[in-house]
Amino acid sequence: MADDQRGFVRFRFLPRVFMAVASSVPPDEIRERKASLRTRMREERARLAPEVREAFGRQACAHVLTHAEAIGLDPGHPAVVAAYWPVGSEADCRPLLETLHERGFPCVLPSVVGRGLPLVFRAWRPRDQLLSGPLGTRQPAVTAPERIPGVLVVPLLAYDRHGRRLGQGGGYYDRTLAALRRRGPVVAIGFAFGLQEVASLPATDDDERLDWVATETGVLRCAGGEDA
Repeated sequence: MADDQRGFVRFRFLPRVFMAVASSVPPDEIRERKASLRTRMREERARLAPEVREAFGRQACAHVLTHAEAIGLDPGHPAVVAAYWPVGSEADCRPLLETLHERGFPCVLPSVVGRGLPLVFRAWRPRDQLLSGPLGTRQPAVTAPERIPGVLVVPLLAYDRHGRRLGQGGGYYDRTLAALRRRGPVVAIGFAFGLQEVASLPATDDDERLDWVATETGVLRCAGGEDA
């Protein structure tokens, strides 16, 4: 792994033989590992002081903006960008959302429309009034126009350098990314704190991969078996 002086980190996937070993773990064991890791990572993330979380979030936003075009945020061809409204101790991507809106990117927020269904994305602008959603989320009114994002900024509890992501356990982003990727190219950016990185996450075939991860230390590219 090599990095430059601007906090931009590049790396490779491990060989595919690793993936075959990982996928041989029984599903019940994977679920148990994930549940245990969720508990631990929630506790570790909550230990960060609010002012530290705020500072780290702004640093992660700055890294994304510094490398915007490499990530897929080309101001000459602005994609629809989906982000999220942070809940609890999640990394706060709202400064990024606001800046991208100022730069002409159409921005959307996710809405839960039903258990077991993919998320839908509705238009967002600064000062829009948001409604309460499931599990403490905030989402646009149902009257806001629906858009299909090309870039998603995604919350998480843990990640590894192979693009695996551990979420809250509802499977919403896995279903959503799978559905979007069936339509065409989509860039998924995990947004997190560096302490949320683990060496290797348990995963199943239904778990969708991240393309990038942004933290206070830089931007990591997850490239399937190729040089980043």
